[in-house]
Amino acid sequence: MHVDDLGRAFALAAEDAPAGTLLHVVGGVSTAKEMSEAIGRLIGAPEATSALPLDVARRELPIADWMAVRQRIGARRVRDLLGWRPEGPSIAADLAEGTYRRLLPQ
Repeated sequence: MHVDDLGRAFALAAEDAPAGTLLHVVGGVSTAKEMSEAIGRLIGAPEATSALPLDVARRELPIADWMAVRQRIGARRVRDLLGWRPEGPSIAADLAEGTYRRLLPQ
């Protein structure tokens, strides 16, 4: 999710959520593949994104198992309790076209 959306959710939770409330704040659905493709577009090398069989990825990438986990986390509770709604771009869109561009070497 976009950092501004996360900041608004955090501020709402700090001000209005009952003590001890557990909230999941997510802005949408994204996959490791979508994130990798967005990073490829960001660095100008979309063709460099490719999939690996899990056994190969485990040897090459320490976080392969984490990236391969399929999790669904919803933000219904934070929306219902605090009225929060994400407004910014998705993380994949922001990676490919947004604020992360300023971090690239010139």
